[in-house]
Amino acid sequence: MITVEGRGPWKSLVASLALGKGMWWRNFALFLIPGIVVIGIAVVLLIVSMQNGSAGLVAALQTPSDPENPVLMMEKLQAVMGYIAPIITVMMVLGAVIYPFFQHLTTEIYTDLRARRGDFDVDDEDEEEAEPGDTTIRW
Repeated sequence: MITVEGRGPWKSLVASLALGKGMWWRNFALFLIPGIVVIGIAVVLLIVSMQNGSAGLVAALQTPSDPENPVLMMEKLQAVMGYIAPIITVMMVLGAVIYPFFQHLTTEIYTDLRARRGDFDVDDEDEEEAEPGDTTIRW
């Protein structure tokens, strides 16, 4: 509401509470269901990525340590990085996909609540044609 309607932080919070009044459970479910699906996908991908790197990690960590042997220490470090790198990669890819999805979901819920409250009309027949490059939001 801060960026779309140009309100301050406090007025946006008050307006958001008023807009969502009576729709709390619906809005909660609209975020909960995709959230559970995303968490399930993330857990499966993380388990798979951890299983792929765990054999090399266990083998390297069971090898006796020798501080005098830098090659052995580098092998252990490579095993640890081989275990951690896929996990970090999976988390970064999921974040790159999930964040825009939930931002879009938030925008859709906001638009739906505004339409349900009658704050704006979703039918654009009576609006004037926008100029190319015009990014003004018309309510």
